[in-house]
Amino acid sequence: MFYKIIRYFISKKHLKLSNDFRAERIFVSVILISGIADFLGIGLAINLESTTLMYLLFGNALICLLLAYLYKRGADKSLIGHVFIAQHAVSFCFQAWIQGGIISPGSAAFFLLPAVGMLILGKKAATFWLLITTGIIVGFYVYQSIYEAPEISYDP
Repeated sequence: MFYKIIRYFISKKHLKLSNDFRAERIFVSVILISGIADFLGIGLAINLESTTLMYLLFGNALICLLLAYLYKRGADKSLIGHVFIAQHAVSFCFQAWIQGGIISPGSAAFFLLPAVGMLILGKKAATFWLLITTGIIVGFYVYQSIYEAPEISYDP
């Protein structure tokens, strides 16, 4: 069933351009699995009584579905991939902040960005997102060195 859903989101245009059905399936799978994981995370946010996290995850899930739909309609794979990773970079910033800053488990998610970039877009994108991720983490560290670490917004 999941195969049929993935196949649905791959346009004929992308199959003609790529001639690599496997790469297209991986690309769509990553976007859809991320959307599903975001929807499932909403339940955890509700249990933590963190409405900010709940809305953030709901927004992420909707954006993932929108990106999958735009990809099906023929949008550029590189553009969709970079928007997907950028959306999660912003989301990870908010999640790390909500969870207490650079020492939080949420900040470890930043290391996923270059890996996902490599998986769906290739080496150049992974290098780009490695630099962006490093910049974000250094920025977090410098900010927290100057100011106090944020308070955790839910009961740990």
